[in-house]
Amino acid sequence: MERWAYGTCFRIRYWFHYGIEWSENSLKILTGSLFNHSSNPNVTYNLDNTHACIKFMTSRIVQPEEELCIYYGHSLWFDDADPLSIEPFEGTPFNQEGTYVSGLEDLEMDLLPDSPIRFYLEKELPFKKVSVVVEDEDGDGIETVDAWVIDIPNNNDIAQLIVWLKVSEIQHESLKHAKHIRKINKGGSNITSLLLTVADAPAPIIPTGLIPYVTKVPRYPARTLEQAKIKATIWPVLYESRDHRQVQEEKKRWTGQTVQWFRDAINIICIEAKRVQALGELPIVSYVPAPLDGTSEARAFIAHDTRKSTKHPLGHSVFNLVRTIGDPGPTAEPSASNENGQNYLLTSRTLFTTHEPCVSCSMALVHSRVKEIIYIHPMSLTGGCGGVTCIPALKNINHRFQIWKWTEMPPESEEICSSVDA
Repeated sequence: MERWAYGTCFRIRYWFHYGIEWSENSLKILTGSLFNHSSNPNVTYNLDNTHACIKFMTSRIVQPEEELCIYYGHSLWFDDADPLSIEPFEGTPFNQEGTYVSGLEDLEMDLLPDSPIRFYLEKELPFKKVSVVVEDEDGDGIETVDAWVIDIPNNNDIAQLIVWLKVSEIQHESLKHAKHIRKINKGGSNITSLLLTVADAPAPIIPTGLIPYVTKVPRYPARTLEQAKIKATIWPVLYESRDHRQVQEEKKRWTGQTVQWFRDAINIICIEAKRVQALGELPIVSYVPAPLDGTSEARAFIAHDTRKSTKHPLGHSVFNLVRTIGDPGPTAEPSASNENGQNYLLTSRTLFTTHEPCVSCSMALVHSRVKEIIYIHPMSLTGGCGGVTCIPALKNINHRFQIWKWTEMPPESEEICSSVDA
């Protein structure tokens, strides 16, 4: 057997035909089911519908005569003879496209009936939620934001424009609590208006030639029925008890695949922090992996703190990461700002970092519109995600992100200085 490099691909057909028709009911069998399990797999895999096969890819250099192993899942029905350990990668864990390759990145678990699928309760996760207590409205009035809207004179155009709005993806995450349509009676005429996006963005060009204008929209959803009535006089919003939607979404989120994706990312930042610490840098690393769902071509990015080597006060790992994403180099195509379909650098992305972001870094994450962050070590003196303050909970912040703290300490993290608070 020859030595295989990173990203070596091989495909195995997985369909077994029976009857006359090729269908979703066809029995899925694969030579890949003969792979043994390893908690440190050297092969990753994903479904290739185009060629009706499973595509396997090496996730690191594979030496001659080394057994090829895949990852069966976090909840095993046998004793693991190869428990999870963190071994430094020989070279880089990124493939030629700049995407980190793990044992579960693109796994279509619902198409692998032999792989156990487990849903985790939040209390079973190796990380915990840091409560972001938002300073919501009080009795002084309803807070609003400016947004672009259009009035639709012809009701026959409503459905077409709603479809256009969804396809164009111009609506901003901060307006997800607001309803698309507002219907009011003005001067005896019924007027239907469509919410487009925040006024911070340029005025959208409407395919029907309608001219957008700016109006006020409530900043928050309605927390009570009384609030819903009051806010509807400005613009109708969703009524939801506090955190209800988030709780419902998270119940469906925590599969074994997702948890392993989190573990992979934590392992990467620990390994990198250990490496840069040996070079004399502060062991602070930030990492944005490629999205788990595989629907986006957005790449992975990683950066470490460089304040010691550059003697520059802004060499924080988060700042360096955002700079890398914003200016990935003259040969990078497409630009990072377009990879997620928004004009912000971290929209819908998850950021992993060894240490709690400081106040300045937390503000940078707000401006970059990150979806969520996960950190290992808190920083009580300088932290901006619960240390000295919680930036996404401030009343006038126009974007909020979820915060998680990792609670299951990886072995490699023991060698990383956790007392850093800068």
